Amino acid sequence: MPVVRYAVLAALVVWLGATVQTLTGESPGERLSLAYGCGGVVILGLFVMKFVGPPPRAFALRVALAALMLAITGAAAALGGTSRQAGATGLSLITHGATAAIGFILLSWYARE
Repeated sequence: MPVVRYAVLAALVVWLGATVQTLTGESPGERLSLAYGCGGVVILGLFVMKFVGPPPRAFALRVALAALMLAITGAAAALGGTSRQAGATGLSLITHGATAAIGFILLSWYARE
């Protein structure tokens, strides 16, 4: 169980790192596929922790927040908000800022465990 918990934590940290890099002006480039991969690892890992061992605290809320992060990322990609072109910068900052804020909320649960 600690291996799964560590993998989820590592995926969340990588996802947040990529999001923060995008917020600071780095080109998002392949960060979209990284976000989908890390989001999938986080959600899958949470379900594995729930059904293999004792469920994590606030399981439903954690899964909902991770799914919301993925939905925001997908919506931003569909609307063109992941590019740093003129006119998309505001949307990009809002979506990546929201994703980072939600990610740090998820990370706070790991700080308390």
